[in-house]
Amino acid sequence: MTAAVKYSAIALGAIAVAGAAVLPWYSSRAMAQRLSEMAQTSSPHEGVMLRNLQHHAGYLSSKGSVDVVLRDRCQTEGGSSDTTFHVEYEANHLPTPTAANRFDWRLQPTGDTAPVFKKLFGSDTALSGRGKVTWAGLTSSDLQLPAMAYATPSGRLEADPSQGRIAVGGKALQFDWQMERAVLRGSGHALELKQLGVNLDLSNRQKGIGEMALRMGAFSTPEATAEGYVLKSVTSERGDKLDSVVSQTLTRVQFGDQEIKDVALEAAIKGLHAQSVETLTTVMGASCGLETLTRDESAKVRQAVQTLLASGMSGGITKLSGKGKQGAIDGKFTLELAAVGAGQAISFARQLSAAGELNVQGELLPPMPRQMAIQSGFAREVANGLQSSAVFEKGLFKVNGKTIDATGVQNALAAMDVAVMAYINDERPQRLAREEQATAPFEMPEAEAVAQAPAEAPPADAPLSPAMPMPSPAQAIAPAQAPQR
Repeated sequence: MTAAVKYSAIALGAIAVAGAAVLPWYSSRAMAQRLSEMAQTSSPHEGVMLRNLQHHAGYLSSKGSVDVVLRDRCQTEGGSSDTTFHVEYEANHLPTPTAANRFDWRLQPTGDTAPVFKKLFGSDTALSGRGKVTWAGLTSSDLQLPAMAYATPSGRLEADPSQGRIAVGGKALQFDWQMERAVLRGSGHALELKQLGVNLDLSNRQKGIGEMALRMGAFSTPEATAEGYVLKSVTSERGDKLDSVVSQTLTRVQFGDQEIKDVALEAAIKGLHAQSVETLTTVMGASCGLETLTRDESAKVRQAVQTLLASGMSGGITKLSGKGKQGAIDGKFTLELAAVGAGQAISFARQLSAAGELNVQGELLPPMPRQMAIQSGFAREVANGLQSSAVFEKGLFKVNGKTIDATGVQNALAAMDVAVMAYINDERPQRLAREEQATAPFEMPEAEAVAQAPAEAPPADAPLSPAMPMPSPAQAIAPAQAPQR
């Protein structure tokens, strides 16, 4: 080995050792700075606050404690809206190939939450977990809860121990939770859940972009049992639009002597204007609903609604299916709201179209409803059961290929147009004022005011005759008819 190679190897080794020695210091410093920033920027206007941070930074390890306050900013009833947990933590800054640092934590409720916690879990032992911070900045931790038992005069909840995992980084959120069994009893009813699982994987939790799922291996009530239930929601971003699909599937459900298998229901809404959805979500979250908006917030909401409707969208039930002992069913129904051109008014009658179909195979429908559906014209007989289809487009309504009177539908859509445009143009306050003025009750004048009011009286020598009819009391006090609008 030449001297140059030898010295280069020594230099590279020294650099590697120096880098490895710097990493714990950098990890400790970054953690201290991040916690300090979070504590300083915590605001009572937010849902989560950090208080009483006590952080003791070290080279290879750090430790400390902080109070985590969960606030319900929209609570309207009396009592405190804060739930406080005291968290103690210890961090290890020695790096690994998958983590910049690792940490352990212990959580203890305080205040009014402590007795509820003890009653729910049967002890006041702190919850604990272990987590890490990846090199990409994702903070994750495992979660474990002991068995729960909670009783009230109206019912009782029992649940097995459960475990899960949570990860947060930037706008991303991941959450997984599993529980083997839970039972809720009370008021003459019972519900048992088995193999319960919740999964979230969001790339943007503010817009809800990503996947969410609820799974149950089985559930049972006194009236029915079911197996293999899955509720799943997938939201994706396509340019400036959002698409969302929600599906429910059920392997088997049994109630009485009826059994249905392979049940599937899928609903979708596509083409939502993403920025308008985000505006509505943000304003509703900040104002705790749409009932208490400032004028500026109200203007933002109206503009978002207008853009949302003018940009167009589509949705509906894209899949409906199931099988029983007597037959099967499948169908779909979709609605589409076409986009309008620049400067054009929103018109549901012009923009809206719909189409749907339903097939009922075998004898799944009882004889009487089956005969009524055929006689009404909403269904027709086919070789293996009943079939129905409907289409609404360009003001025409067709059922099973036959055009029917759509006056009622068109009138309803026209009324929707008026109501929506009145809201978008903020005409409701003025309209209410006009209606109140038009329907204000007539007030009889005071006697003194009547005496002082100027009036043209007939001549003193003019006799009263039938040719001069006197108004009836009803005519005298009737209010002026409201102007036609």
